[in-house]
Amino acid sequence: MKENNQKSTLGGFIDGKKQIIDMLKMMSPQEKVRLLKNVKNRNPIMAHELMKEGISFEQLSIIGKDKLQIILSHINPAIMGMALKSSSPQTQRYILKESPREYALEAYKIMTTPIEGASSKSDMAKEKILKLATDIFGKQIFNMLS
Repeated sequence: MKENNQKSTLGGFIDGKKQIIDMLKMMSPQEKVRLLKNVKNRNPIMAHELMKEGISFEQLSIIGKDKLQIILSHINPAIMGMALKSSSPQTQRYILKESPREYALEAYKIMTTPIEGASSKSDMAKEKILKLATDIFGKQIFNMLS
């Protein structure tokens, strides 16, 4: 009986990986680099996984205009609009400003339209865009965002 309680209490926090990923998403680039260097010294494989999972959507505003254009060419504007729905105003402005006009208008329309369950749909859209960015740029994305 005690084992069941311990398992449910520990549930999603095996090895603390999820907690570290959540922390990474909130850290400044300097803090993130310092933490990942410490993890890399002890466990390089874990450090790579954390880098991959610890990238936040907000960081796309620092990858450079040319790299952003590549991502925009592979993402439907409706998905980008959904992702921008729960983003900071600075990220919204930057991505819309750097998008082609028609793309930006369509993304803005989705971003400003009330949608039921917008928070979870926005998170899914952000995950899809980040996965695409890591697929396109591979390990380069980690260097661009740190």
